[in-house]
Amino acid sequence: MKKIKICYIIILVGALLQNSCSSYIVTSNMNQQPSLPSPNVVWSSINYDSPPLKYYHGESIPGKTIDCKINYLLDNDLYKFCVISNNDTVFFSFSKYYIGTNVDSINVMMDMSTNDSQINVINDCSWCLHGRWFCRGSRPMSELCHISSTTPVHVTVFVLVDVMKDNEQQSIYETLKQNSLMRDMNRLDSIIQSLPDQ
Repeated sequence: MKKIKICYIIILVGALLQNSCSSYIVTSNMNQQPSLPSPNVVWSSINYDSPPLKYYHGESIPGKTIDCKINYLLDNDLYKFCVISNNDTVFFSFSKYYIGTNVDSINVMMDMSTNDSQINVINDCSWCLHGRWFCRGSRPMSELCHISSTTPVHVTVFVLVDVMKDNEQQSIYETLKQNSLMRDMNRLDSIIQSLPDQ
């Protein structure tokens, strides 16, 4: 009887240790920062009323492009970019949660605009045949994005992912949902604080 109790205790301790290791691995993976590949940038000199979001590598690269150089850095929760050309410098940023740990490459398409500057991020693009790529259902998003430039430009950021890998960090959708929940809780808290004491 004593031997059976000792066996149960050993099995229980082993199971507890295994579970704690599993949760540690999940936690450390969730905190993993993706490494950002060097972005490719194409800047068209054509003016558009609205951003041309359908851009396929090798098919619709504009004939007239502007030579430019791109730099970036990660600052807190934002990737901040600076694109420099002879005629303008454009600064834009977006949430790091647009870039998952499954990122494959980043393509930035810039176009001269006839109106205001705009930025869109399409964060779930996939490779297609013959080196072409497409966006499989993700909508253009501008939440948690910022842009400034001297002359109006459209910036579209295509984040290509490796569909064979899972994103091991919080997604942009989870971040927006969390921010919305926090706003609702703060609003509710302010309403409660404004109620008169009984």
